[in-house]
Amino acid sequence: MKEELKKLIKHLEDIIKNDEKFRMELNRKFSRMRLNNDLLNELKKREREMIEDAISRYKSGKLIKEWKKHLEGLGYITLDNVLSVLRDLRENHDYYMKYEESGRFFIEEMELKRRLARKEKGGIEGWADWLALTIYKALSLYGESYLKPLGWAILTILLTALWKALPTAIGNSLLYLPREFLRQIRPSIAAFLQLRWDETIPTLIERILSIPILGSLYISLRRKLERRIRH
Repeated sequence: MKEELKKLIKHLEDIIKNDEKFRMELNRKFSRMRLNNDLLNELKKREREMIEDAISRYKSGKLIKEWKKHLEGLGYITLDNVLSVLRDLRENHDYYMKYEESGRFFIEEMELKRRLARKEKGGIEGWADWLALTIYKALSLYGESYLKPLGWAILTILLTALWKALPTAIGNSLLYLPREFLRQIRPSIAAFLQLRWDETIPTLIERILSIPILGSLYISLRRKLERRIRH
């Protein structure tokens, strides 16, 4: 609905910027009215003022606030109801194997759940749920993107290798940094995959970070694979 409102405002802006187009639209609107020229000109003037006022209120944010207040006043439009509709839309698109659209509805559904976690639960539990969902979003866009966890995995491996390479390079010469960095890549990959433990802080942190990253990657890849199989 916000997108439709945005399109409408843009359309109105385009009309009033073009005098000829604006005149044509007004003539079309008032053509069936048998009015004298003075009254017709007054109506056209008020029409322009109304459009300019609507555009001004939209840009200032007042129109959106009024619109939200009106919807909330209807009573039946709540976050819970919207969440239910999003869930139904996602399941419907899943059934017809429209997975791209389904994924968008799923993301919106999770975004609402993230907002509701703090609003409805509150306290430590609400904040914990909000934090978990925020991390899940950052890691893999709620399991809809496998590129995000891959990017986080590569970044974690490279930063850990750099962290381990820095003490040796600083102790000798920074010229040793590229060679030492490359030497630490392989152990860093092994540590990230939980295949190596050398009792150092960088390795410990890397192993801890790898758990949610690998979990998110697994969920994302499994979801992609399931959708391919269904096709």
